[in-house]
Amino acid sequence: MAPRQSFHRFCTTAMQDLLSNIVTRPLLAGATLFAAGFLSACGGGGAGESTATVAVASQAIGESAQAAGIVLVKSTTDAPNYAASAPTTSIDAHRFLSQATFGPSDSSVAEVKARTYGAWIDGQLVMPLSISHQQLATERNAATGGKHQFFYGFWQKALTSPDQLRQRMAFALSQIFVVSFADQCGASSGIGVASFYDTLTKNAFGSYRDLLQAVSLHPMMGCYLSHLRNQKADPVTGRVPDENYAREILQLFSIGLVQLNTDGTPKRDTAGKEIESYSQGDVSELARVFTGFSWDCPDYPADNCFKFWGTSTRAGFQDPWTIPMRGYPKFHDGGSKTILGRAITSQADPMATLKQALDIISTHPNVAPFISRQIIQRFVTSNPSRAYVSRVAAKFTSSGGNLGQTLKAALLDDEARNPTLAQGAAYGKVKEPILRYSNLLRAYAATSTSGNYLIGNTREAAYGLNQAPMFSPSVFNFYRPGYVAPGSKTGAVAMVAPELQIADETSMAGYISFLANTISTGAGNYGYDGRGSAPDVQFPFNLSASHPIRKLAENPSELAQHINTALFGGGMSTELRADLVEAMNSIDYRSRTNPTQAQIDSTFQRRVWTALTLAVASPEFLVQK
Repeated sequence: MAPRQSFHRFCTTAMQDLLSNIVTRPLLAGATLFAAGFLSACGGGGAGESTATVAVASQAIGESAQAAGIVLVKSTTDAPNYAASAPTTSIDAHRFLSQATFGPSDSSVAEVKARTYGAWIDGQLVMPLSISHQQLATERNAATGGKHQFFYGFWQKALTSPDQLRQRMAFALSQIFVVSFADQCGASSGIGVASFYDTLTKNAFGSYRDLLQAVSLHPMMGCYLSHLRNQKADPVTGRVPDENYAREILQLFSIGLVQLNTDGTPKRDTAGKEIESYSQGDVSELARVFTGFSWDCPDYPADNCFKFWGTSTRAGFQDPWTIPMRGYPKFHDGGSKTILGRAITSQADPMATLKQALDIISTHPNVAPFISRQIIQRFVTSNPSRAYVSRVAAKFTSSGGNLGQTLKAALLDDEARNPTLAQGAAYGKVKEPILRYSNLLRAYAATSTSGNYLIGNTREAAYGLNQAPMFSPSVFNFYRPGYVAPGSKTGAVAMVAPELQIADETSMAGYISFLANTISTGAGNYGYDGRGSAPDVQFPFNLSASHPIRKLAENPSELAQHINTALFGGGMSTELRADLVEAMNSIDYRSRTNPTQAQIDSTFQRRVWTALTLAVASPEFLVQK
């Protein structure tokens, strides 16, 4: 059995049963049925888990799965040295690149097969950064850098940048350290959001401690979680420091709500209750740390610099959003503080206070399993074993919180690379919509007429992906890491499935429609700044009737095999392949009397469109193993 088939013991069968509906009916009608089956089997669209830590659901998986007779992933004690190993098959190379990049391509599969896994990762870790989003906006003369400029840059880098691992890590980190265009802060400065994303990209392989400081001092985060211009308490007016960032840096960015063992499971007291990792007192004390920070203004040290950033031009108006915040002692609470049981000495310098606080937070024992588990979830599998989390957390700790080495450990672990383990019923993850889309675009070498990949906002559920980069609805991301789909078969055995939180009937129908339109007509604006006669992003097979893929459509079996290789790495099931061939055979120019060459060409083109649409709508494509 191909590894791809086993994860959806609970939902694949229901989704595959609906493929015939998509084949024989108009696309959107079939998509509605597809979505209904997907949701009834897997669950989706809920509000979130009852607790913010994924460890609770993780611990329950073993008990519930055992009762259901499910064999969970178990790594061997004599795992191979994957760092020194090369993929032995195209399926292995494809699996690896599906985890580590925005999608495999012919050239990337050949590259990783010619090297060891470790050599490929090491090459990515030292590869120079590609052009920043700020630089892209500057080159395009986009002084104010609206959100669409960021989207264009995101897709250009996701589809073409050689530093794929860094780009994927930045995207993963953007779902942990969240700021969003959906908030008035993000909406007010596209350059600010782009700068924040550049900060994540720059620090993607560095130390967690450095990243935490860079995030804390970025004015976009300061605005989003309201510690920008936060002031010390005033007993006369009754003002107290804003606690928003203090709470979220603990709950979401570092240690979580409950104390954790090194394997990510919650610690419990003698009564069996989970032990809270911090108190309200810790939040209040930490809020005092984050006082006195504001824009690094050109008129410092004037007091009004804490509140305003001058009267520069519109382009200059954006500049303070890209520079780390400055500490202003006059507005800072310099008294002694205690957080997480450790003391911070009294001092007037806001930056010195902040550094002490971040040292305390970053060395808390929860950080390693809390961050490591989320890295595993974003790259490899939603339900890692406790041993897997423990091994990756150990690398986080031994490397001093080095994120690059932590990611390398996650990707080279036996539970990430062993194809036999990948057959486990609890193994794998639902691909989030952005990664499904980038996977398709990279696999079929989509090109940009303008060179700028003008794909705009894709967040609409009814006619987009229901997801756009840096556009999550709240600080809790698009979905929570511990989301357990209510009323589903996955939920019945306490399997977490984060990405299903944004899956519902509307979004699934919208996803299929959006990809079908991309496949047939292209995507993005009509030329740069709206000029042009066709969407900017196109597949080469739509640009020439003599394209090799169009020629393959003369023999549906050959085209199905090409799709199998490009999108599935050779792991497509025989059932899905048969569905594709049947659908293509139903489109036949020979049913016409004396068909013209144009009608013959149209037949082959529609076969390509139909087969690709069915492939990306299939449950096998939606699941990463």
